[in-house]
Amino acid sequence: MAVGTADGFEGSVAFGNVLNTTDTDILITAAISHGNSGGPLVDNEGNVVGTNTWGAEGEQYNGAVSLDAMCQKIMKCDGEYYWSRD
Repeated sequence: MAVGTADGFEGSVAFGNVLNTTDTDILITAAISHGNSGGPLVDNEGNVVGTNTWGAEGEQYNGAVSLDAMCQKIMKCDGEYYWSRD
């Protein structure tokens, strides 16, 4: 489930399936558009699993960055920890 502000409609929700995953990316069928970028990608249990990032115009798939990859970027920038759960 991709949540965001699709085309200016706040709180828009798009449902879809996961097509594939890598360590950093999640390929989804949820229809996302401008305004969804940066919004959460949520699984069936309500857990945030990624951040909506891009759409492939004219294609049946879109992409998100995995939550694990986002945390790695936030926590490790030039070898220093800027944010930590501890």
